[in-house]
Amino acid sequence: MNNFDRRKFLKMLGAAAAVSTLSKGINAATTAPRVVVVGGGPAGMEAALVASARGHDVTLFEKDFHLGGNLLASAGPEFKADWKRYLDYILRQMAASNVGVRLGAAGTAAAVQ
Repeated sequence: MNNFDRRKFLKMLGAAAAVSTLSKGINAATTAPRVVVVGGGPAGMEAALVASARGHDVTLFEKDFHLGGNLLASAGPEFKADWKRYLDYILRQMAASNVGVRLGAAGTAAAVQ
């Protein structure tokens, strides 16, 4: 990874970590409606974690049988160890959360009902 890519990646990783940190300081929701997140990539997982931290009942739908989205392919090569660490981190956060995860289930209107 050249210096430009590394700086860009670290900036992005820092922003993602900041979002995770901020989610701990977000005020609780005044009501706790059900929240559905469609897509188990990094953005979907972070959205689910923040909504859950606010006290919502969250269900995440992922059409594949694993979480991670395109980050799985990005974290594959050995020289992208930073991506792998981020993937491992967010998967641990999901495992420790109260987010309901439905793998192999597309987030269609019928499935959400």
